[in-house]
Amino acid sequence: MPQIVPCKQCGIRTPYTDLKPNAQGVWICQNCTRKEQKAGLAKSAEPQAISAGKPVIMQSKQVNDYRYKCEACNYDVNSTKDLAGKMCPYCGQKGSLKPKKTSSDIINEVADWTVQ
Repeated sequence: MPQIVPCKQCGIRTPYTDLKPNAQGVWICQNCTRKEQKAGLAKSAEPQAISAGKPVIMQSKQVNDYRYKCEACNYDVNSTKDLAGKMCPYCGQKGSLKPKKTSSDIINEVADWTVQ
């Protein structure tokens, strides 16, 4: 049975498997996620002026994706903001999040070993 933890936004106790990170990287429950999604949809539903005969081009936001691994519990954390050295959202260990190495980082390390 999953561990029960409080939602960081509303405080309702819920299984940790039901928590999802919001845009700020805060782990929130399904109810809060739905509320934020509805609020986002309401903002995007505002009418926009469309020129006759011209195609509408949708622009997507560029999102920085940060990947971390907790050194205490090995939990993988994906976030849209820099969390290096912060508290792990899974185990609560402070200062345990370290940037996760990408495949190119590992290849560069191996290449450095062979050059020496």
